[in-house]
Amino acid sequence: MKTKLTEQKIAVEQSRGTTAQAKQALQVAHSQAESDVKNAELAVEFAELDVRKYLEGDYPQELRVAQSEITLAEEEQKRAKERLKYSEELQELGYLSAGQVDADRLTVLRFDVKLELTRNSERLLREFSYVRTKRERESKVEEAKRSLTRITNLAEAAVAQAEAKFKAQEATQQLEEAKLAHTEDQIAKCTMRAPRDGVVLYPIPQDETQEDLVIKQGTVIRERQHVFSLPDTDTVQVIAGIHEAMVKQVKPGRKARITIDALPELDLTGEVKLVSPLPDQQSWRKSTAKFYPATVRLDQQADELRPGMNAKVEVQVKELKGVLAVPVQAVMKSGDLGYCYVINGNHKPELRTLRFGRANEQYIEVTKGLAANEQVVLSPDELGFPSEMPQESDAPAESSLANESAGPGGSKQSKRSGASAKADAPKETSGQAGSEAPGGGTKDVLIDYRGKLAGSTAATGKAKFEIKSKDGQGKTEFQVEVQGGPPSANLDVAIDGVVYGQVALDTSGNAKLQWSTKDNSLPANLKAQPGSVVTVGEILSCKLQSKP
Repeated sequence: MKTKLTEQKIAVEQSRGTTAQAKQALQVAHSQAESDVKNAELAVEFAELDVRKYLEGDYPQELRVAQSEITLAEEEQKRAKERLKYSEELQELGYLSAGQVDADRLTVLRFDVKLELTRNSERLLREFSYVRTKRERESKVEEAKRSLTRITNLAEAAVAQAEAKFKAQEATQQLEEAKLAHTEDQIAKCTMRAPRDGVVLYPIPQDETQEDLVIKQGTVIRERQHVFSLPDTDTVQVIAGIHEAMVKQVKPGRKARITIDALPELDLTGEVKLVSPLPDQQSWRKSTAKFYPATVRLDQQADELRPGMNAKVEVQVKELKGVLAVPVQAVMKSGDLGYCYVINGNHKPELRTLRFGRANEQYIEVTKGLAANEQVVLSPDELGFPSEMPQESDAPAESSLANESAGPGGSKQSKRSGASAKADAPKETSGQAGSEAPGGGTKDVLIDYRGKLAGSTAATGKAKFEIKSKDGQGKTEFQVEVQGGPPSANLDVAIDGVVYGQVALDTSGNAKLQWSTKDNSLPANLKAQPGSVVTVGEILSCKLQSKP
């Protein structure tokens, strides 16, 4: 950490130096941009002055000079012509020779040519030199203006680039300084101090594979690791693990009952103060289920309590008084609705639709569909009853529910409360009356489903699924009879598409198959209910129906 601190200090100083250079570069960019723009503006101004100078000064002056030369040439031509005329008159009088007259005539010709040249010069000045020079001066003005725009844009871009580099370097410097401050803070936090006096408790790893978590000299401490605790012996509380399926029901303010494993004679009560929004990290490694720590404050103090003791906490999520409840083993639940087998007036089980309320691990509240003191069948699957809920078309209509009021025989239900709905132990019938069976004792037929086998061939047969009870002992049987089938054939016997075994036909094509729990020949997973389809091979099938 100290090496990292030194390296970070060096990085901060380098960043500060780079920031200072970027700041100076920004100032230079501003100054250079200002100079370049000023020079470009002066170039535009000078070009415009050149245009004005030519239009208002040079050109008028040159035009006046050309016009003056034309005037002088015209006067000279005029005088030469007058002299020639006078010389010709003197020649006629004999005073001048022909040579003198020719000389005057040549002078006139010379001034004619001169006049023509001066006039051409004036015309060239007006029609060509003026137009060309004016356009050149004006184009220089336009070019100077374009140059000003270009230089201004370049200057702004250079300044913007310098500003961006400066801001980026400032941000880099701030980042490096923040890293330095964080490193210094981390080094300062390497020294852990207790907030108050007390007994220090070090955490114990959950298993031997976590030996690296033992707090000792040289141990590497990770973020959010439990290093030590200072228990407040004046205020005792319990940290309970709430299963994720029940965490929504446990809220601050709920009452709780606490049992100490080492002090079973203590009967303590408390109140939930806090439920953690995050699951216990150790529970992630133990199983896929998650447990949320909940803090339970004890209502009373006990000198025997010590930090670290194991305790069992029961939280009362709700207290229900005067409600009807049945054991959870008797019901098949789906949402708020469910089913159970109720012993009717004929001492036979009747599939009943129920509406449920709250439940705990032992009992479930029945809000509709059952009356107090009615008897229900516990663990129907162990007696061979269909434990799967029927489809919508097979379920009894809710309007046919009888005895819907709970009556005065309800009970108090909470996390620890019981229920008063009657039920016998598993594998025993809950009927109280029945017919006398031969050989003594009572015998009840609880389930009797039958069907006639038929198909596309001449073969026939029948199937029967039956649950009986005699002297408190349950027995389940499944029978199949076939007549006129393929001789010596082995046919698969299936219920709802599930093959449970085979039936062997004799040489006449007849057979009788019986599976029973009495001799353990009944397949363990065999299930049947009204509407189940029984098939024998591919030649016979029927649908089971309850016997009237």
